[in-house]
Amino acid sequence: MSAATFYGPFVANPRLSTGAGDNVNAGICLGLLADLSVEQALCTGTATSGYYVRNGASPSLDQLAAFCDELPGPEQ
Repeated sequence: MSAATFYGPFVANPRLSTGAGDNVNAGICLGLLADLSVEQALCTGTATSGYYVRNGASPSLDQLAAFCDELPGPEQ
């Protein structure tokens, strides 16, 4: 497996942060199981966590796809 870097959607005031790491791991696993590249799997992990901290709940597949399509930039 190769190394990858992905800058995610930092949020200044998360709705919920406990469990964000679990969502990163779940999103990465989802990406790898879907046979995405390491970079793409890192994106799904980061986006899953980003959605979670912004909304206080894990995304459905449709919500995750929409979030990835319009991946927000980091907040200041």
